[in-house]
Amino acid sequence: MFLNALKNNNFLSYFYYLLLAAGFNVAVFQSEILVNDFAFVDLHHFFGADWLYRSLFLLFWLTSALWINRLMAKYKILDLKGGLPTFLYMLMSFAFWHTFLSLDIILAILFLLFMLEQLMIIYHNQCRLYQSMNIGLLFGCASFFYFPLLLIFPWAIFALSVCKTLKWRDYVFPIFGAIIPFYVYSCFQFFNDLPNKLFTQMTISFEIPKALGELFQHSYLFVFTAVILLLVVFSSYVKKRTQTLKNRVFYDVLLLLFVGIIVLSFFGANSFAELSFFLFPLSFLGAMYFDAYKRKWFFDVLVIGYFVLYLVS
Repeated sequence: MFLNALKNNNFLSYFYYLLLAAGFNVAVFQSEILVNDFAFVDLHHFFGADWLYRSLFLLFWLTSALWINRLMAKYKILDLKGGLPTFLYMLMSFAFWHTFLSLDIILAILFLLFMLEQLMIIYHNQCRLYQSMNIGLLFGCASFFYFPLLLIFPWAIFALSVCKTLKWRDYVFPIFGAIIPFYVYSCFQFFNDLPNKLFTQMTISFEIPKALGELFQHSYLFVFTAVILLLVVFSSYVKKRTQTLKNRVFYDVLLLLFVGIIVLSFFGANSFAELSFFLFPLSFLGAMYFDAYKRKWFFDVLVIGYFVLYLVS
C-alpha cells in the first residue's frame, strides 16, 4: 500500500504527502517554541510574531523534506520515481518536533543539506578550490545557528576526502570557510558595541542528554523509531556492498554523520528538537534500505504502527 505507491509515484503518494504535511502543520502550531542557547541570533525576538516564526519553520521544514528527494534523484543515488525519502523525513518529523520547534535548528539542517549537495557536485565533477571553501562556509552557517555542530567539523573533512583526493589546501580552505560567519558576526557586534556571544556565552560541555531520558521514558514513538531505524542502518550496511561505488561513497558519508550526531547529542541535547539532526541521515539511509526491500507489507505495518504509537503517546 504505502511502499508501492511511494516507489511508483502514483496519485495515492501525493495524498500521503498532503496528509503528513497537514498533520505536521497542526502539530507545529500546538508545539512550544524552543529557546536555543546555542544560536547567535534570537530569531523569535527578531521576527516578533509567533505566527510568522511558526510559518517560516514550516516553510523551511517543507524545503528540507523536498530537498532530500531532490538530492537522491538528481545525483542518481537511487533510481527514484517517487518520494520515499521525503515521506520518511515527514513521517519521522512527528517524533522529533511534536513538543518543541526551533527555526534555528531547521535552518542548520537545511545548510547541512546544501553542504551535502556541494559534496555530490565535487564527487561528480573536478573540484575547484572555491568548492572546498564552500564546504566549510555551509558548515559554518549551520554551526552559526547551532554552535555544537562545530564538534563534528572533522566529519566535513572526511566527507570531502571521500569525494576527492585531498591536497593541503583542501584541509585549510574549509576551515577558512567555516570561520567566515563567525567573523562577520563578530565584526558586526564589535562595530555596534554589542556583546559577542562567541566569547561570553558559548560554552559546550559533556552531559547525558536529558531529552534521551525523557524520550525513552515517555515517548513510545521515539523508542519504536530508534529501534527500527538502527536495524535499518546496520542491515543496509551489509546490503550496500552490492551497490554501486557512488552509493557506497554516499552511504559512508551518511553513516559517519549518523555516528557524529550521536556524539553531538551528548553536548547539550536537552530537548526533542535538538535530536532532530538525526532526521536527514536516517531519511537517506532508510530510503536506500526500503527501496530494495522486498516485503512491502512489512513497511506498511511499520507505518501504521508508527501512527498508532504517535496517537497513543
